[in-house]
Amino acid sequence: MTDPAARLLCDDIVPASGMEEAIERAVRELSAPAVAANRRMLNLAEEPLDQFREYMAEFAVIQVVRAYSDDVLAKVERRWQRSRSREGGLK
Repeated sequence: MTDPAARLLCDDIVPASGMEEAIERAVRELSAPAVAANRRMLNLAEEPLDQFREYMAEFAVIQVVRAYSDDVLAKVERRWQRSRSREGGLK
């Protein structure tokens, strides 16, 4: 996919031969600690406002703690490296 706007539709684009690896990678990413917390936030969206505020306060604290955790920093580094390699291939 060469159109930059098209990249907004998909998280990852791979050839058919790379599907199995891409699926395995997606499964690993979905097992990350942040996924459960984000899912919980979606479930609480229908809760009373005071309960939602309490959750958001807790969520903000957890986000600050998680922002510098080893797994988050490693994930950011991997994505940054992929981005840099794509930019190098486009020039």
